[in-house]
Amino acid sequence: MKILIVDDGDYMREGLIDSIDWESYGSGEIMQAVNGQECGYMFGSTYRE
Repeated sequence: MKILIVDDGDYMREGLIDSIDWESYGSGEIMQAVNGQECGYMFGSTYRE
């Protein structure tokens, strides 16, 4: 399972990544995006406002 955390706060994203044992939930990859636009680009879609 892949996890994508989207938040404009660096500390919030890092805190979520560091505070949860993602492997125990079966996650092998954790990705980050700063905003919805970056998230859309990560999945190859076009961002729409």
